[in-house]
Amino acid sequence: MQEDKKYTFLIIMIGLILVVLPACNESDPLEEAWAKFEEGDYDGAYTAFSDIGDDPEAYTGLGWTVLKMDSIDPADRFFQLAESISGTDTVADVYSGWMAASWVKGQYQKTIEKADIVLRHDPDYVFSHNDKITKSDIELHKAFSYFYLGDYTKCNAAIASIKTGWVPTNDENSLLTTLESLFEEYK
Repeated sequence: MQEDKKYTFLIIMIGLILVVLPACNESDPLEEAWAKFEEGDYDGAYTAFSDIGDDPEAYTGLGWTVLKMDSIDPADRFFQLAESISGTDTVADVYSGWMAASWVKGQYQKTIEKADIVLRHDPDYVFSHNDKITKSDIELHKAFSYFYLGDYTKCNAAIASIKTGWVPTNDENSLLTTLESLFEEYK
C-alpha cells in the first residue's frame, strides 16, 4: 500500500511537471517584438508585431517600428488603428509616436493635439521602449509646431518648459536657432 502511494505521488508529480514546465518556457510575443525593436532590429520587430494580429499594443509597436524606418504614412495608420481599438486617449506611447508622425507630415495642429494628450496622460513622459524619448521631446515638437503656425507666444512657453532661464522673444531667427539647437541636444 505504501508503494502504491509512492507511485501515485510520482505519477502526479510527473504530470504536473509536464503541464507546468512548457508553460514556463512560453514567451510573450509582444515582449519578443518589443525586444527586437529595442535592439534596433526593425525588420524583425515588424514581422513579430505583424504576427500578433489585431492588438492595440502590436499596432503601437508597428507604428513605432515603421516610424523608425521612415515610413511615415504607414506609421500614422498604425497609430490610428491602435487608438481606435483601445478607444481611449490614455495610451501615451501611441500618441507620442502619432505626434512624431504628424510632425514629420507637417500637420502641426495635430502634433500639438497629440502632444497635449501625451502630457495630460503622463506629465513626466518617457517612452517605455526608449528612455531617450521624453517629455522634453514632446515639448520640443510642440514648440516647433507653434513656431511653424506663427504662435510665438506659445512657442516661447514650450521652449521655457525645457530650457531653464529662457527669455521669451518674438525674433523669428532667435526662436528658430534655439529650436534647432534644442533639436540637436535631444536628438
